[in-house]
Amino acid sequence: MKCQEVSEYFDRFQDGQLDPGTSRMLQDHLSSCDSCRQKVLLFEHAMAIIENEKREELRPFFYTRVMSRLEAKKEVATRTGVIPRYMQPALIVLLLLLSLTIGVLVGSRYSGVSNLQSSNTVISADEFFINEGRNEIETILLAEE
Repeated sequence: MKCQEVSEYFDRFQDGQLDPGTSRMLQDHLSSCDSCRQKVLLFEHAMAIIENEKREELRPFFYTRVMSRLEAKKEVATRTGVIPRYMQPALIVLLLLLSLTIGVLVGSRYSGVSNLQSSNTVISADEFFINEGRNEIETILLAEE
């Protein structure tokens, strides 16, 4: 086995995933090659450091404290909402419709022209010319000359 092939088999050799024939050839090569043996030792040392870092001891009752804090936050969130979250859009729509209705009512009351007055002021052209409108138009037109 060549040194290049040994570096390709490092991972599988450490995990025990090599077939017995390849594993035996790799061990024979490592017993005769100091360079590859150093690489394997360095690789094993690095893997041991990584495994050691993975194991972190949790403090006692850590899980219990985290869960109690999450439950407390959940309770505060449910108590602070006066109106349930799913009802808020419907309430907003109702408030908008109410404000629009109030605006229309107030606007029609204080606009100075009611619906009855505006309908009385609209007259047809025939009525205008039959009544005194002719005299007013003649006066306006004669005054411009």
